[in-house]
Amino acid sequence: MTPNRFVKAVVKTVIDEGESYKDTFAHPGKVTDPYWKRVLDLYRSLPPRHRKVITEIMRQVQVDTVSEMFGIFDGTSALNGRIEKFELIHAVGRARVRLNGDLQDLLLNEVEG
Repeated sequence: MTPNRFVKAVVKTVIDEGESYKDTFAHPGKVTDPYWKRVLDLYRSLPPRHRKVITEIMRQVQVDTVSEMFGIFDGTSALNGRIEKFELIHAVGRARVRLNGDLQDLLLNEVEG
């Protein structure tokens, strides 16, 4: 797997499929968790244009979170106030491909694309 394919897979799995919040809000089923009851009550109290803003905010939070994690892996963002060195390796059999180094840039290009 290349870094670019890894980023695309993370975007699909974490961000795009993470947009299932829209489905959760539209068809929540039986909700028993007090937190989700409050979230749904708030969401339902909003006009449709504000509901759309809420889902846009949620997507942006997902992008920002993944971007920050990739920045830590790339060594461009601090972890506990320090830049650390990490190696994110995709290993298949004896083949090893280093993934990190440009993950954050690849992600931002992918989502802003």
